[in-house]
Amino acid sequence: MAYRVAKKPTFTIKVVVVEPGDADSGEVETSEFTGRFKRVSDDELVEIRTSGRSDKDIMREMLVGWADLTDENGAQLPFSEQFRDTLLSIPHALRGVAYAFMAGASGAGLKN
Repeated sequence: MAYRVAKKPTFTIKVVVVEPGDADSGEVETSEFTGRFKRVSDDELVEIRTSGRSDKDIMREMLVGWADLTDENGAQLPFSEQFRDTLLSIPHALRGVAYAFMAGASGAGLKN
């Protein structure tokens, strides 16, 4: 596939959330969903990295949608600012979202 310089204003990438489980074995639970993020330029990425802003504040701006994120009953959770803020208030989810954004925005850790 030929590389296109013009890009859509957003990109999607898998978000992996790893958190302690509740099994007696002490194993962690790994979940995933697809996050949709604002695409940023190299200069914008440098500004984000050096801004001193919290991950939560940055992700509130950059996370603009998702797929395959469910509620406690397994129903698909529609994207909204309220649900976004609820998701980002969970430390393990925030870490997964921030890692996915940085990997997608910078190309670090991407595989074919």
